[in-house]
Amino acid sequence: MQFRRRTQTLETRIDLTSLIDIMFILIVFFLLSSNFNIPSGIKINLPEAKMSKRIVTKHHEININSLNQILFNEKVINLIGLREVFQTLNNKTPVILRSDVDTTYGVIIKVFDMLRELKFEKITLGTLKSQI
Repeated sequence: MQFRRRTQTLETRIDLTSLIDIMFILIVFFLLSSNFNIPSGIKINLPEAKMSKRIVTKHHEININSLNQILFNEKVINLIGLREVFQTLNNKTPVILRSDVDTTYGVIIKVFDMLRELKFEKITLGTLKSQI
């Protein structure tokens, strides 16, 4: 009597549901931990300084480009308009004055003086950290 051999083929399957769950958790983690800080569209070539550090508190930012145009909230504004805007703001909030390397020194001083007249005490000049 001859016996027939039964061959059973075992299917090996990898359960992918737990792998997919882990991938979604990783995607959510990286999305939440990444920084979506979009730089402003204003092109300013900042000067470098050895001792510069980043300010992370809430602040007001004034930009002066190489054409000596004063920009506040990414809009060109003159000194009189800037004074009117800053008269309504809290003078305890820090102000960062960022100017291009090619900006005329007189324009920076005029904005700086205007801020001091309005009793702004925390005025910082924006720079890049020097690589030297």
